[in-house]
Amino acid sequence: MISRGLTAKAGKTLAAVLILSAGYLLQAQSTSAPAATGTTANKNPNKLETEVVTITDAIAFPSKIIRKQGQFYLLLVNQTHRNAPKIFFDSPTAPAAQIPVLGRGLNLPYLPSAHRVAAIFNAPPGVYQLKWQATGRVLLTINIEQ
Repeated sequence: MISRGLTAKAGKTLAAVLILSAGYLLQAQSTSAPAATGTTANKNPNKLETEVVTITDAIAFPSKIIRKQGQFYLLLVNQTHRNAPKIFFDSPTAPAAQIPVLGRGLNLPYLPSAHRVAAIFNAPPGVYQLKWQATGRVLLTINIEQ
């Protein structure tokens, strides 16, 4: 009885340690690894906080980012298998002229071939959405607060 209880507790503790370790490794990888865009690599020279978004065939994870106003490094990782993701930025709150600038800054057209695109994201307060081009479905919502 006692050994089973201890084994169960040890198993839970080990699982928690592994999850925390994986989180630290992902954080270290996302803040230190350069992200390729086309033939060049974007680096994070200012050591800004990094938001890593993984895009799969069905979803983006995380699907929502809430941040205070200010620049941060946004890294999009393409892990789709069926189709190359054709995505674009949209915003119900930002001026229409600003939206294409955000997409060009991230080199979104290179995402299918590069598998990673990254750039400094420095938008004014508002709501920004990353959408599938074919369906208009929202993959990611970024809320920038004042």
